[in-house]
Amino acid sequence: MKDLLKDFAAILFPELCITCNAKLIADEKFICMSCLYHLPETKSYLQKENQAEKRFWGKFDIVHAHSFFRYVKDSDFHRLLVELKYKECKELGEYLGDYYAGKLKQAGVFEDVDYIVPVPLHRKRHKKRGYNQSEWIAKGMSKVLGKTLIPDNLYRKSANSTQTKRGVYERWENVAGIFELKNPMVFADKHLLLVDDVLTTGSTITACAHALHAAENVRISVATLAIA
Repeated sequence: MKDLLKDFAAILFPELCITCNAKLIADEKFICMSCLYHLPETKSYLQKENQAEKRFWGKFDIVHAHSFFRYVKDSDFHRLLVELKYKECKELGEYLGDYYAGKLKQAGVFEDVDYIVPVPLHRKRHKKRGYNQSEWIAKGMSKVLGKTLIPDNLYRKSANSTQTKRGVYERWENVAGIFELKNPMVFADKHLLLVDDVLTTGSTITACAHALHAAENVRISVATLAIA
């Protein structure tokens, strides 16, 4: 009876693909198989010295960095990030993190990571939005990679204004010194995978990395859902 009601509801209120608005069929979730197939993947996990890693050269010692797909403003796939970040579709982050991590696991990437750490939101922004989109991406990755998620040791100690319309130098100034560790010993001698939604200049992730280096002998890798 429950399945019958579910099927009836699907007829009346069909779920649509976020990117193309096509009706989703059985086993599809958030995005149809066609759009998932045409997702503009970077395949950086198959490349040495990829574009994601190059964003951090000279900024901090990084083990590896990978970004899942290319971000182009106003493209069909831009909608994925809008839904995730601003439309309360937090489960989309977990779904894409799961899918992304499957690719990474198959490629043998991040096998020696100890903990997964999402880029934190300030408590006021977290309260207003209701969730941290980076944490939901990290949840999906944690499940597939089999790595422990630690979302609350790295925290944002002061609120900063949005980075969206800022230039490169302004982005760096805006995030300088705003992150801190509650207990550096938790991350001592560990390899951490720092997770965020979009990599642009790398200023936010670099600020996080500087805070993480309060932990002794810490090693840092980075994974983002998209790269601009």
